[in-house]
Amino acid sequence: MKFLLREHVNELLEEGYRKFVLNVADVPYIDSFGLGLMVTIWTSIRGNDGQLAFLRPTGHVQQLLQISKLNTIFHISGEEEQAVRSARMSSPVSA
Repeated sequence: MKFLLREHVNELLEEGYRKFVLNVADVPYIDSFGLGLMVTIWTSIRGNDGQLAFLRPTGHVQQLLQISKLNTIFHISGEEEQAVRSARMSSPVSA
């Protein structure tokens, strides 16, 4: 199932989409494989001059992003409107 997200993002990139908001509100836990997958997806999007914002990460996921310092490269938002704006910007935003 995890690979489906990467494949879907790659298909959307091929279709010309460049701005992404990934709602992770219902993701209670991310393991090291999941973190690697998030970085891979982010790298693919950035490599195509795109942006990615993460919407509503749970407390556990936020902690994990802080511990791993990924919160410094990912756009993270608690509100959809802010996540959409973040996906349009070029510098990380933390909320």
